[in-house]
Amino acid sequence: MGRMTMYDHIRGALRVSAGPELQAQIDLNARTPDGLTPVPTELVTSGAEAGMVVRVLEPEDDIAGIGRIECADRDAELVYIRVDWGSIR
Repeated sequence: MGRMTMYDHIRGALRVSAGPELQAQIDLNARTPDGLTPVPTELVTSGAEAGMVVRVLEPEDDIAGIGRIECADRDAELVYIRVDWGSIR
């Protein structure tokens, strides 16, 4: 069995989570130079904050995966998510 990553633990935690699932609709082609995916705040579940794990969705291609909110720019109304590209299905 391979080495477990932080996202393997997060995936397990999401499977047993009883609370509401946080979601963000992403654009697969939008990335910052440091690899974060910017997402307009209106496309992220209300109440999502830095450090939270979110389910990322790209409805146009019917795919989903997992990411973690790195930070938010309230003035620009953007949330920056580090997507676990290996989780995309």
